[in-house]
Amino acid sequence: MHRASTARPSVPILLLVAACICLGAFAAPAAADLESRVDDAVLELKVKAALLDKLGTEAFGIDVEAIGHTVVLTGEVESRATKELAKEVTLAVRGVRSVRNKLTLERKKRAVDTPVSRGVAKAEGEVLDAVLEVRVKRRLLEEIGRYAMDVEVEAVAGKVTLRGPLPDRQRHRLAIQTARRTKGVDEVIDLIKVR
Repeated sequence: MHRASTARPSVPILLLVAACICLGAFAAPAAADLESRVDDAVLELKVKAALLDKLGTEAFGIDVEAIGHTVVLTGEVESRATKELAKEVTLAVRGVRSVRNKLTLERKKRAVDTPVSRGVAKAEGEVLDAVLEVRVKRRLLEEIGRYAMDVEVEAVAGKVTLRGPLPDRQRHRLAIQTARRTKGVDEVIDLIKVR
């Protein structure tokens, strides 16, 4: 009668198997973490490129950090218009779902007056921006009809951002021309995507 061997594996073999199991358990999360960091870095580059394209040299003071599909903007900019525009441009980048806008105004540009007068000036600016947004939106409805409902209009100190989808290049061109011809608009930032 032949007996089956009941010899136990040696300690070095057990250590090798345990090491392989441990490395396998840690390799997957490490690879996923690396892939996530690469995706974040790519999104940061896309946002920075879009900011440079739309803001020019004003984008130099903006730092971009991507965490998943959320982008954090930090740094100092010259104006409130640039701060708001940076957020709109970032939201238009594919892959961005939300923006945390932590941009601040450069200290030398801040008024040295009282908190009350700053509050009044800010409120006055926001009212003028809202009026301009309504004016542009109304003109877009007149010119491109129901498609204007898909276009988001953001106005800050005479700079108007148009963002959203339009079905064709003709309506896209017409929307940009209409916004430019609207009274009170100094500049149009085009973030419209043609389907």
